[in-house]
Amino acid sequence: MIDFLHQNGLALLIAFPLLSAFLIPLIEKISKSLRNIYILFAVFSTTSLAMFLAQSIFAFGPLVYTMGAQHPGLTMPSGLTIPVRIILLADAFSAFMIVSSSIALIASAIYSLGSVKRSLGKYFSLFFVMSASIFGIICTGDLFNLFVFIEICSIASAGLVAFRKEKAESTIAAYNYLIVSSIASLMILFSIGIIYGQYGVLNMAAVAKLIKFSFVDNFAIVLLVLGLALKCGAVPLHFWVPDAYGRAPSGISAFLVVASQASLYPLFRVSFTLFG
Repeated sequence: MIDFLHQNGLALLIAFPLLSAFLIPLIEKISKSLRNIYILFAVFSTTSLAMFLAQSIFAFGPLVYTMGAQHPGLTMPSGLTIPVRIILLADAFSAFMIVSSSIALIASAIYSLGSVKRSLGKYFSLFFVMSASIFGIICTGDLFNLFVFIEICSIASAGLVAFRKEKAESTIAAYNYLIVSSIASLMILFSIGIIYGQYGVLNMAAVAKLIKFSFVDNFAIVLLVLGLALKCGAVPLHFWVPDAYGRAPSGISAFLVVASQASLYPLFRVSFTLFG
């Protein structure tokens, strides 16, 4: 069992919260008490898995999981010189982010169970989608999948900001957040498209080996950095932060900070990988 978790834990860390997001509305139809029990089970299971993976990384080194490979650690298909499959990767820096996110996950979930009075199933469906996307952002080694996870996180975050729909301010804050997020997403997607057009690869490590830092490359990197900085609310691009955090339910505000800082992580990761 331990070997299985060690080999497949990175995929499970994303898949289990995502599965929980779809199971919660079904369980809620059976019993609200059973729904609450499952929410606690899912939160504690995800946190326990996160802690196990972090301990494994600190003890044995980075973990790698390759989607669809014969062995999870097989990153390079036979006969090819570049990785073509989706690769999840976690090192010590990733482990720190995983632990930080899981602590915020469990604290926000416990607080929300006592404070959210209506549509708890819908709330936690968005909550677990957001959790899965945060872990995906932290663990992905692929630029396009980084964009996909960031987008999923943004959509779930906007839904949670607008959750108190009886208050017009919450809806306006969520709308503004979506506009800013869409602009940042376009910048990120455009930069990834430029990089892929130049080198034909999306794996971060492969791009780092091939990149030549031409004018076009530098333009793409600037777009990518600006897009990620806007997503995470870095100064001076933090103008959207007060409304989004202030209008969200109190139980989710702390987790929104984690979601924003999850975009700060790839900002560091891209910078260190491409320029390191």
